[in-house]
Amino acid sequence: MEKSILSIISFLYLQCILSITSASVVIKEGEVYKDLSSNLSYFEDSSCKLNIHEIINQGKFLRSEGLLNFGVTTSCYWIKLELSNTSSLEEFQVIIEYPLLDRVSFYEGEILLKSLRETQSIHNRTYGDPNYIFDFNLKIGSTKTFYFEVYSSELLVLPVSLGSHEEMLSYSTLREVLFGIYAGIILVMFFYNFFIYLTVRDISYVYYVIYILLIGLTQASLKGFTGKYLWPDSDILNHYGPTIVSSLSGIAAIEFVKIFLHSKELAPKLHRVSYIVNSLFTLSVFLCLIGNEHDSFNLMQVTTALGSLYVFSMALIILKTGYRPAKFFLAAWGILLIGAVIFVLKDFNVLPFNIYTNYSLQAASVAEIVLLSFALADKINIFRKEKEQSQLEALRALEENERIVREQNVILEAKVEQRTSALKKANEDLNEAMEDLKQTQSKLVSAEKMASLGQLTAGIAHEINNPINFIKSSVSPLKQNLDELHELIEQYENNLNKTGSDESKAIISSFKERIQFDYLVNETQEIIENIEEGANRTVDIVSGLRTFSHVDDMGLKLTDLNKGLQSTLKILLGEIPANLAVNLNLGELNLIECYGGKINQVFMNIINNAIHAIKSKGNEKGVINIQTTDMVDHVRITIEDNGTGIDESIIEKIFDPFFTTKDVGEGTGLGLSVVYGIIESHHGSIDVITELGKGSTFIINLPYIQPK
Repeated sequence: MEKSILSIISFLYLQCILSITSASVVIKEGEVYKDLSSNLSYFEDSSCKLNIHEIINQGKFLRSEGLLNFGVTTSCYWIKLELSNTSSLEEFQVIIEYPLLDRVSFYEGEILLKSLRETQSIHNRTYGDPNYIFDFNLKIGSTKTFYFEVYSSELLVLPVSLGSHEEMLSYSTLREVLFGIYAGIILVMFFYNFFIYLTVRDISYVYYVIYILLIGLTQASLKGFTGKYLWPDSDILNHYGPTIVSSLSGIAAIEFVKIFLHSKELAPKLHRVSYIVNSLFTLSVFLCLIGNEHDSFNLMQVTTALGSLYVFSMALIILKTGYRPAKFFLAAWGILLIGAVIFVLKDFNVLPFNIYTNYSLQAASVAEIVLLSFALADKINIFRKEKEQSQLEALRALEENERIVREQNVILEAKVEQRTSALKKANEDLNEAMEDLKQTQSKLVSAEKMASLGQLTAGIAHEINNPINFIKSSVSPLKQNLDELHELIEQYENNLNKTGSDESKAIISSFKERIQFDYLVNETQEIIENIEEGANRTVDIVSGLRTFSHVDDMGLKLTDLNKGLQSTLKILLGEIPANLAVNLNLGELNLIECYGGKINQVFMNIINNAIHAIKSKGNEKGVINIQTTDMVDHVRITIEDNGTGIDESIIEKIFDPFFTTKDVGEGTGLGLSVVYGIIESHHGSIDVITELGKGSTFIINLPYIQPK
């Protein structure tokens, strides 16, 4: 009897404690998505041996104050969630958006609804999602208590959300799309730098493409996408992959930094520290392989933090030596560190857990990879300038030799004239022969230089052409797939309008208004068209490179140049600032026999240069005048701007390959050289009238009919 009384008292006390430590979450009408991070209670099971009955009777749940982050722990945690349904829905989903958990079990009271494990193939899960998603029913007006049992051999973070099936599906699709964009950028940068390596054979690109590949795999494994798309049925890779790949990407980053910053020559003492950092990463991989997951993950995290600070410090020291690529590296690494800080602060409730903070690290890694690609390209410019400097020194030596020769010739001529007129005539013939030899030598040097540049641009065009064709050929199927999906949605909606209830129709209508469905469809179509336009523009650039190197031979077609100018301006519309006016004065022209795409490339390069020249003058009013004139047997196109103009000292160089006056990363120096090659291949001419500070005028003459 006394035991019964004590049991009743204990039960009442337990219910009192539960009412204090756990508050019911009310699902209201119209709430299709709800963050539960601040509405959870948790209990630590350090033995990982308690069952659900013992956990419920234990009763010592603590209330969460935000996103639950238990760090790296060997304990199991039980999460309590009490829900009350006042909405018109009865079917819900709860999601734990953290794929690195080893296992999650979901209970309704003491009844196990479902248990998922990290090593379980994602294809065997209900929704094929790397996150942990659970379905449950909650009748209208009822209240239920649910429990989660979670365990992780790595970091244990619990971002828990609740929503309807449609909302969760939409949110899951958004995550897939965002990571798809990230993966696409990573692959583009990987192949771009790989093809550059095939062209320039710089060892820095080898380490860089390896680093890009591993950093992409790291982010994919942290988000669970490697287990979905790369090795869905491998228990070992799904479980140990994130730690191992993260450690390997750390090693690749250190090795790339050493090569890129020349640390062995510029910072030899810090260079030796890299062996310690790489040894710690290697030890982390070893500990993971022998099953010591907690120590492996902790060591990997600590080494990553120390390695980041080590790399940043080394870059600062090398920057002080005057090594310019260190500026790009510091900017890229700084962005990556900012993204990492935002990502970590989100886990510790300093910043809110949302789509922006959750993907901050991926966005920062993309920015870092792009900036480092610019840095590697800048090294090529440095090599080019060094080559120009050596050529200048050689020219100075040649001029000095010419001066010496002239002085000797004067002395020789004086002596010869003193002797015989015949020797004077022979000396004059010798001087003439020497001048011819110098001119021949100059032509041979120029011809060899142009041949080398032609081979280089042909190689670049060939290597870039294939991946661009992959992108371009994928746009049309993607359009068709989206149209079919849109048609499927319309059929679903038509069937719903015929057979569905008013309540279902209202829910669907409300959801479409909330997500702005029509605007979303139009915006998606515009995005695809922009991708297609970008691919076409890239194809035009490749075509220009081929034209410069004489490796492409497309057929001649009758073309309307006025339409070509108008379409080019449409493409450049986004580049035209508000303070710039473009005036079109298009005459009546007959169709001209030409390569239409190449002529459009001429227009784009010249107009784009005019826009850049006007932007360089700041907020002054800018004007570009474009005029076409029928000249009976040929067409004249005049493009005039009031930009910065061109200095007379460099006017003869503007059509040389790789010559540019733009800052590093803004220009390649190929634009006007490609323009000149295209016009020359059309048996036309191009003239430039310019005045520094007042603007430039490009006059292009093209024949109506190409000579046979």
